[in-house]
Amino acid sequence: MAAGLIETPMTARVFKVDYAIQALTELTPVRHMGASEDIAKAAYFFCSDEARFITGQTLCVDGGASLHGLPTALHYADAARRMAEKPSDSK
Repeated sequence: MAAGLIETPMTARVFKVDYAIQALTELTPVRHMGASEDIAKAAYFFCSDEARFITGQTLCVDGGASLHGLPTALHYADAARRMAEKPSDSK
């Protein structure tokens, strides 16, 4: 299985960088980050009778992110700039 970036204790620091998550989300065709449940469901499928005739496959569980590749420094910079320009709610 080939998992995309999933929020776990190991990746928690990455998820605190708002502009990085924004850039990654924008490059992911499903437009949201995955969760550990997404990986668990894919693993469950491979363990089920539904996958009994599947052998030697790699399942990308990444919301389509592998179609675009990883964000570049320009993607991160652009997301950070747009987030800084965005007016904050003053409530």
